[in-house]
Amino acid sequence: MNTKAKRIKELNDRLKLKCPRLWKDSQPYFSCVGEGWWDLIYRLCVKLEPLVSDKAGSAIGQIKEKFGTLRFYLLFSESVEMYNFIREAEEESAKTCEECGAPGKQREINHWVKTSCERCHKKRLIGNVNSRLELLVKFGFPCEEEEWSILIKEIADERNNSSESE
Repeated sequence: MNTKAKRIKELNDRLKLKCPRLWKDSQPYFSCVGEGWWDLIYRLCVKLEPLVSDKAGSAIGQIKEKFGTLRFYLLFSESVEMYNFIREAEEESAKTCEECGAPGKQREINHWVKTSCERCHKKRLIGNVNSRLELLVKFGFPCEEEEWSILIKEIADERNNSSESE
């Protein structure tokens, strides 16, 4: 079992103990979101647990990221208090880096919105530029010399900026 899968299992087991009604039949949803939100989800589940009826059965329907924020769905109609707890967690996720949990903000790269801190955003930018360059090389897309120069400069700038902030 790899390290992330082991951490997912440990967190899932902790939630089954701490929130037995809410988490009774639930799957290990933590693989659907970055580790930076795991604590946020854990705190939300602890708040919701006392409000879950014993009759609720498998209470969690889905946990995921959508448009850069956390989405948390229950399989039953929640009370106003439960709805408010979920809404608060979803709003907090818009200010919390999904990867590391540091303060962050929503950022867009290639029409994909993620909530990230400056450090994780720079890592993502570098990965994005490297991916574009690899595709250009791999598939031999026609590329003018000027475009190659721009891509190489972007990679160099992003690597320099990333190493300066660490």
